[in-house]
Amino acid sequence: VNKGDLVIRLDEHQASAALGRARGHLGETVRRITSLFIRQRQVEEKLSARSARLDLVRHDIARYREASPRGAVSKQILQNALDHLRAVEAEVRETQAEYDALNAEVGGTSVMEHPAVELAKHEFIEAHLEYERQQIKAPVSGYVAKRKGQVGDRVKPGAALMVIVPLEHLWVQANLRETELR
Repeated sequence: VNKGDLVIRLDEHQASAALGRARGHLGETVRRITSLFIRQRQVEEKLSARSARLDLVRHDIARYREASPRGAVSKQILQNALDHLRAVEAEVRETQAEYDALNAEVGGTSVMEHPAVELAKHEFIEAHLEYERQQIKAPVSGYVAKRKGQVGDRVKPGAALMVIVPLEHLWVQANLRETELR
């Protein structure tokens, strides 16, 4: 055999299925994390809009308070504006909490650096390596000296299936009688 020749092909059905599952899990994880980042941007925009609405309500209340003592604005309008202020403040706090929760999940990372994506990437790499290990290639050029594995055999990890004698390091070991040396 030559170095790199395929010498044994193990049943790769389970490894292929595991590789497919890992590929699907990686894709699903990337999409889920991408969705989290998009959701974070949406909540950030919602927080910005609600904060602007809060500023508008505060500005209105300030004008109503100035106009109320002169009777230009009724106490009812001022009270309604104050109630609206409390409602908008609660919405801002709620949106801020939602943003903080999303930021805790994705903060300080990118999609590809997120821990869930990293985990799925490494699971895919492990599955790919296991799939590649189903084809055993000759590590060196040489002769197959002892072939123990046969088609259909069940083998366990670490079982010796064959011995390849390298061509670069050949030597002969012989036991001869002194009378037969010639």
